[in-house]
Amino acid sequence: MVFSVAPARVSLEVARAVAPLLAEGTHFVDFAPAPVADKQAGAELIAAAGGLYVDVGVLGTVAMSGHEVPLVLSGPGAQSFGELIAGEGFELEILDAPSGHATLLKLLRSVYLKGRDALIVEMMLAARRYGLEERVAESVRGPGETVPFPALADRVLCALAVHAERRAQELRACGEVVAAAGVEPLGSRAAAEVLGAVARLGLREAFHEQRPSSGAEVLAAIDERSGRVQARER
Repeated sequence: MVFSVAPARVSLEVARAVAPLLAEGTHFVDFAPAPVADKQAGAELIAAAGGLYVDVGVLGTVAMSGHEVPLVLSGPGAQSFGELIAGEGFELEILDAPSGHATLLKLLRSVYLKGRDALIVEMMLAARRYGLEERVAESVRGPGETVPFPALADRVLCALAVHAERRAQELRACGEVVAAAGVEPLGSRAAAEVLGAVARLGLREAFHEQRPSSGAEVLAAIDERSGRVQARER
């Protein structure tokens, strides 16, 4: 097996360089969080050379978990690669899906996790300039910070169906406060735009100003109504 742990920007270039050097049946294990199209192109290059491409999504932090960090695998070599390293202590999930799907899962997950990182920087830098960084950090605790993420996502979606506009307004005010501290409020403004767009879909009226029973119901309504908006704009 060959592990490719190069940066995402050169993932496809590495696959192209390595493919002619692979022996028949060698697993090419690509850990890079590269665009899905690059993963698919890399898989084609490895297959043409007789190799077995394995797309890997790393769902955690290696610095924290070491080799026990959860790994999700997809692609033509996923199953056989999983069998090769079984018993070595890795936490593996094998998807019955084409190359790129493991990375797709990782990247969708990172919308929240890496987006959260950016918001923490924005919030804490502004708080520092107001002399409130410790107090602000201590204040971010409560039921929403202790529940499993599926429950948190469900709670947030159900609340936004009724309160998206009010929360968008608060985020606009947040942006003004952050900007006044000399910090560019990119995250606050973008978040306000997202929630404002949700509010304009009319979910509050659609649910008769009542909190929906599930986040799935809210997502379905957003999907349907945003599709109508896009159709009108086209």
